[in-house]
Amino acid sequence: MPTQIEYALMSANVYGNYPDVGPVNPVRSGRNTLPVPDGWTRMSAASGYKQNDESTGSTTRKRRSSSRTRLALAACATALLTACGTDTIEWKEELLLHDGRMIVVERKVTADSSGFPNANRGAFREFELHYKPMNVHWKGHQQQGAFEIIDGTPYLTLWLNDLTGFCKGRPPTDLPIQVLKLEGKDWVEIPQSAFPMERANYTLYRSFRGNSTEEDARGLITWKRKASRDGYPTTTSQYDINNIPRRPFKFREFFEKNGRTCASFQ
Repeated sequence: MPTQIEYALMSANVYGNYPDVGPVNPVRSGRNTLPVPDGWTRMSAASGYKQNDESTGSTTRKRRSSSRTRLALAACATALLTACGTDTIEWKEELLLHDGRMIVVERKVTADSSGFPNANRGAFREFELHYKPMNVHWKGHQQQGAFEIIDGTPYLTLWLNDLTGFCKGRPPTDLPIQVLKLEGKDWVEIPQSAFPMERANYTLYRSFRGNSTEEDARGLITWKRKASRDGYPTTTSQYDINNIPRRPFKFREFFEKNGRTCASFQ
């Protein structure tokens, strides 16, 4: 794996291989470029010095002398300044259980600080959930779907990364999820058929990440805010626009309404 600095330099070389400043160049402009140091210039593709780094997919060209060649300052600076480090989102949220109890869970998400060069937010890295009254803690690399406590037992569902692979050969009514049950201090995977999804609510906050860190979840996310932001079903067609009564999604209802059963991935 290349280091972050090496990745930034290779990315700058890729963008630097576009023609000179002008409308055909989507990255470089007279304001976001800087001269190559004295004694260096880019060698042409015809010179045979084009090479691919198969471990990263980046394309680079060796360089030699000419002060007129310019590097893509915007690309390089963005990579150097934002490809490093992580963003951390931490919050508490009210969670309505299937039996009507309202509890508060603590959640934490860690992500790359940038998705350079294709996105302004980086990829998720790690997820955590705590429910202190029952000493519940889970930490891993899959995004949580739901947390429920049924007959005194905590359950947690996780989204899968390979939806098509999981659903291959399965009944179309199956859901592309992993179900965990807390047994003692250990989370144990159980079959979907052993999870009472007709009773369970699907209410973990989904809109915790904004377009920028300033819009990320923080503090206590109330049930009312979650229900509005995540678009929970309304309980009546007659309501005040400023006070819309909502109910939680039932677990299977959420997947069927949003076309997320295995039938959609086969």
